[in-house]
Order: sequence, then structure tokens, then C-alpha cells
Amino acid sequence: IAEFERFSRLAQHYRKYKDSHNRIACDLVFNFYNNKLDDETIIDMHCLHVSEAIEKLLQRIETLTSSGKNKLDVIVGRGHSTDGPKIKTAVISFAVKDIIPY
Repeated sequence: IAEFERFSRLAQHYRKYKDSHNRIACDLVFNFYNNKLDDETIIDMHCLHVSEAIEKLLQRIETLTSSGKNKLDVIVGRGHSTDGPKIKTAVISFAVKDIIPY
């Protein structure tokens, strides 16, 4: 049991390490595509995972609504994964679920 607990603690440590590095990578990629847009009413979600894209979308919607803006153009890319356009599908589902016109 001591060996199991040791490996469990190691796994937990490395999981935190991985998660923090994934967050850094997500922010770097997001900023790379969005900093050059110079318009907060446009959001580019290229190269993000679906969960990251939805999180960034929610943050941007909150920022825009708090400043009185009600328009957001979302760039999702073509979706070249084997399963098709995952981010586009998730964004549309989010919009439909929350009754946001798209």
C-alpha cells in the first residue's frame, strides 16, 4: 500500500504540472491569434481544444456584455480533425443552448 500511495502522490504532482503547462500553452496560442486582431468583438479559436475554446468564449462574452457590447464574431477554422469541426459544433451548440443568435 505504501508503494501505491507514493505513485498516487507522484501522479497527482505530475497531473498538476501538466495542467498548468497546458493552461500556459492555451494562453500562448490564444494570444498569438487574438492579439493581432485589435478588435475585442472578434475571437479566434484556432488550435484550441473544445473545452478551452468554450472557456475563452465565455470569458469574452462576459467582457463584452459588461462593457455594453452585444456582438461577437467567432473564428473557428475549418476543423481538419478526423471527427470534423469540433469547435464549430461546440460553439453552435452553446449558442443554441443559451439562445444566442449566430
